[in-house]
Amino acid sequence: MMEENNVEVGVVVFAFCCLLLFTGYLLYSFSDKDNYWSYTIAVYLSWVLGFSGVILLPLDLAYAKKVTVENNPLLGSWIFVFWSTFFLAWIIDPIMQSFHDNGSYEPKTRLCGALKENIKFYVIIVVIVVGVFILLFFLNEQETDIDTFVEVLIDLGTVYGMLFIIVLLGLGLVEVPRSLWQRSDPIKSLKRLHFESQEIENEYQDARFELEAIIRAVKSAEQQESRNGEVSELGMFISHVVAKCPLHVIEEMSSSNNRTNEHNLDIVDIDTFSKLHAKLLKALRLYKSTSDKWQQTLNYADELEALVAGRPPAYAKASNFGKFYWRWRVTLGKPFLMICAVVCGIFSLAIIWGEVTIMLVDAGSPVLSIYGWVVQVTSGGVDTMIATFLPLFYMAYCMFFTMFDIKFLKHYKLTKRSTDASGLLFNAYYLCRLQFSLGYNFLLVLDYATVQSNNAEKPNPNGRMLHTAFQSVIGNMSSITWFNRYSPVVLISLSLATAFNWHAKVLSWIGVDVFVEPQEGNAEHTDRIEEGKRLLRRERDKRERDGICSPGRVNNGISLSSMKSRTPKKLGGDVYKSFV
Repeated sequence: MMEENNVEVGVVVFAFCCLLLFTGYLLYSFSDKDNYWSYTIAVYLSWVLGFSGVILLPLDLAYAKKVTVENNPLLGSWIFVFWSTFFLAWIIDPIMQSFHDNGSYEPKTRLCGALKENIKFYVIIVVIVVGVFILLFFLNEQETDIDTFVEVLIDLGTVYGMLFIIVLLGLGLVEVPRSLWQRSDPIKSLKRLHFESQEIENEYQDARFELEAIIRAVKSAEQQESRNGEVSELGMFISHVVAKCPLHVIEEMSSSNNRTNEHNLDIVDIDTFSKLHAKLLKALRLYKSTSDKWQQTLNYADELEALVAGRPPAYAKASNFGKFYWRWRVTLGKPFLMICAVVCGIFSLAIIWGEVTIMLVDAGSPVLSIYGWVVQVTSGGVDTMIATFLPLFYMAYCMFFTMFDIKFLKHYKLTKRSTDASGLLFNAYYLCRLQFSLGYNFLLVLDYATVQSNNAEKPNPNGRMLHTAFQSVIGNMSSITWFNRYSPVVLISLSLATAFNWHAKVLSWIGVDVFVEPQEGNAEHTDRIEEGKRLLRRERDKRERDGICSPGRVNNGISLSSMKSRTPKKLGGDVYKSFV
């Protein structure tokens, strides 16, 4: 027994070491090099703690097969992770993000604005929790105490996360294996890319035009202030903001100012320019996101065209790694992607079936979930950890795969080596908010949480209670039993709609074309494909004129802090720079 425990502890220690390194690599890959240390540390801690549940829960399930909850050594770890991520996800990270996005000049004003914005959100949350608490009291005649209030708070937080997870998993469980299968066929992938190119390029151009308009307004404010002929706080503030504007966008701007600019300021003062500064930060973030996606599209098109033509692309000639990757892509890429798609499809079907069983099982019924059955026949050692880690990791991957692809989150997409602090913090606190809901949904899929009352737990064949330390921390969720029972219907409906493209077909009946796949014989789709080819050809010609010889490795990311603030100390410059 002691040797088995040592093996489990060794596996977990190794997994956490890998997690620390992996998180550092992610942060290095996506963070803008000019992000300040305060944001970087907060994001790193949030990501480490947010990902830790994927490691802790499999070990917790292994312990649950051998020891009671009271003797589970992970109880303290779960309590620490729960409350630390709670404060990071609901207080620290949101306030830091609001502080970063606030366009005010003085640090004190920015902090006050961030606090006010978050206090409004907290008031709404408290009102909802108190309302639900009072409703439960009158319906169930429960005793009103602090423990019940905390339980209601945790239950509502879990429901909030579960709603997100159901939507994200409903799309991701289908899109992940389908995208892998589609990528295995370069001819169809290239056709699909031509079909999507026009929309991607339009989004990029719209973001660029919006950024140009705001930069014009900033330059106009600079000209108005310069007429005063005096060095003022407002003038220094404007100079600081101008320094943030990406120079290449300014140089490419049209010299015509005849168009009406809705961002121009009638009165230029600290307050009005602070609002314009906030708009600039948001526009820069969207420009980076759409620019990065457009560049990825161009690079992927170069690779696909090279595969179809049977010739190596430019990056295959530039380095040994490029040569190795190209050989792998030509020889093993297609079968590897197809195998991965099949494996992921099997995982997805097993998870969807597990969601179905949530509505079928009840106290005393057998375990119907495939993953739940696999866990039951394991010994409670490393085999249990592996059997639970793989599907849990896959669920987490599907969830975040969808989250990064949703259009309404385009302002906060992670872009390679150029994501600002706001985008990083947004992804960090949503990771923390969703991890416990993901874990709870995973237990439902395993049929571990079908019995909602702690007094009616189902023993395993060895007579041990299959009740985890995770469940002990988050509670029995008795107030959301109805939600657990019927929420899988939403997930299954979304999965079917995504698999068969029902939403696009329904909208097409009323004349709205939202197909994400080109349809054979559709004249409009054929035109879109030809337009995509033209756009990609035009961009390739532009690259050749600019002397870019390695299109497969173009990086068009820009920095939100391309020039550091030179605000004097007497105006709070050092404090300002430490949080920008």
